[in-house]
Amino acid sequence: MRTENGKQYGDLLKFDDFNYIARTARLNIAVLATLAKSPGAPQQVRVTTSNLDNDTILKWDPPASATGEVTYQIVWRETAMNDWQRMVDASK
Repeated sequence: MRTENGKQYGDLLKFDDFNYIARTARLNIAVLATLAKSPGAPQQVRVTTSNLDNDTILKWDPPASATGEVTYQIVWRETAMNDWQRMVDASK
């Protein structure tokens, strides 16, 4: 912390918003818990290009650490759009 020309620079405890910090910490914990329960990244992902059409066929192997059925959500959007427009659940 330092003061230059009467102005304080640096982090001061009196400027912290502890309610905001607590909400952010809870959100981060919830995200980490969700990620911890995920099956992990698919392995050997590939695109099948055997047909000359506009359909895309994706293939992958589930991660070695996964147990039971593994389901992923495939999302896509038009190039100029900011948000995902479509989604489909896919399991292997």
